[in-house]
Amino acid sequence: MGIKSAKLQTLSHLDDIGLVSFDALAGFKRLHFPKRFTFSYYGIPLNVEFNKETDNELEFGKVILTKTGQQLAPICGSKPVDGFLDYINETWTKKGLILSSSYPRKE
Repeated sequence: MGIKSAKLQTLSHLDDIGLVSFDALAGFKRLHFPKRFTFSYYGIPLNVEFNKETDNELEFGKVILTKTGQQLAPICGSKPVDGFLDYINETWTKKGLILSSSYPRKE
């Protein structure tokens, strides 16, 4: 079994037991964001600004934590993924969003 297949099986299993929602095809999108909002990753705020004043949407990827997953993450020793905020910054900037944060970026 390849690494990609093993990861898909793991994500499918986590979906089956209710810790994540996994949609390999369509992914997840949140709708109706205001012009500005702040999202936090392990306590690091990231300010996001859209071009439109209202009714903005943002794709979040293929996997999201369920409410149960969100509750268990802090007590099971989860840690931030190195480079994830840099990835978010690059990906969302390419989509035309304006991002700002006080987190240190790699040079």
